[in-house]
Amino acid sequence: TEVTDGDSPINRWIAYGKDGSGGALWVVVTDNSSMEIMHDANNDVTDGSNWTQVTNDTAGNSLEKLWAVEWGNDVWIGVGITGASEEVYRSTDGAAWARIDLSGVSGIAGTQIYGVGSDGAGNWMFGQGAKIFASTDDGSSWAEMTSYPGTAVADIGFTNGTWVVLGAASPGNINTVTAAAFATEMGG
Repeated sequence: TEVTDGDSPINRWIAYGKDGSGGALWVVVTDNSSMEIMHDANNDVTDGSNWTQVTNDTAGNSLEKLWAVEWGNDVWIGVGITGASEEVYRSTDGAAWARIDLSGVSGIAGTQIYGVGSDGAGNWMFGQGAKIFASTDDGSSWAEMTSYPGTAVADIGFTNGTWVVLGAASPGNINTVTAAAFATEMGG
């Protein structure tokens, strides 16, 4: 089943999580300026039912090109870019999204954000170029992880107490950091 409203988006990422009431929710992010985030509360994504578009954030600003989305600890985070501005959006229900202001984050640059991951306990990471940025408050604020060795980030995941960062610069380039090392660097 194609997830569309009749436009021609490139669906970049799909994630499964929960809405604000704890019900099942699927979210798709795209790179089309008319429909960046869509969600479907129907647990069967192949049934052909319509998805609900989210075209503006909670402040009424148009959503921009998004490249990845993730759910963890009852929070959704979507990441991407518009022009020279990086974009991070946050939601607690998958329907109402707010843009996170990154203007005061040291090291952030006006390039695309790829890969976003959650440990499911309130800690998050996203990759931008050869840098990793992390949050210890469910995506409300972010800081650069200065210990990252600096390879271009393609994706981020968390499993078995370890963050796994897939590098884009060379196939198979994998960097890891344990949850304990993450907590130490981020002041936890």
